[in-house]
Amino acid sequence: AAGARAGWRATRPCTHPESGVVSDGAGGGRGAGMAEGDNSINPDQTWARCDRRSVEGKGSETSEANNCHAKWDGKGRTGTVAKLSTGKLIGGYAGVSWASSGGYTDSPNNFLFSLTNGFKHDPKAIRAEEHEQYHPANQGPTFGGGYDWNIKNDMNSGECNLGNTYTCHGGSYQSAECQTELCGALNTWSVDELEVWHHLGATRSPSASPTSV
Repeated sequence: AAGARAGWRATRPCTHPESGVVSDGAGGGRGAGMAEGDNSINPDQTWARCDRRSVEGKGSETSEANNCHAKWDGKGRTGTVAKLSTGKLIGGYAGVSWASSGGYTDSPNNFLFSLTNGFKHDPKAIRAEEHEQYHPANQGPTFGGGYDWNIKNDMNSGECNLGNTYTCHGGSYQSAECQTELCGALNTWSVDELEVWHHLGATRSPSASPTSV
């Protein structure tokens, strides 16, 4: 599918100090360039970690998500990387700041990626709604209107359902292929480790007020 690139390899230099999930040049350079394709930022990428699940712990109900938002809301461009119980190593690049205001923002530079599969999933060229990024206060990082990838309020579970906002490499939205391609399962996985990184020297709030759900 157009926009779902196999064999994706980042080409820009990148530094992730003290990461417990990715290292410089991970997978032959794949994933090191979290902002690959966003030409509005400095190509020499240096990132600072603003959250790590194994350090901060996990909570229950809405408390943990609220605590996490306090760490990465308003930080500008961010990269989220997660290691799942299915063995998948995946992530998402957010081209605008996270917020706790609810609603969606249009962010065409966003993408999801799999370091396991070597796939990059760009926003679909034609989509009914501009739902690249969702900003609920009581949930973790959420990409797409499907949700294409969502971390729930306990920061330990979530859902993957490619094809709504972000391209699926094989199959169509709600197909078995798209429900397993990124995370290995629709919603039966758990988070072994999760980190959120923000790009040093590049801070941008949402380009517009989030639209209603």
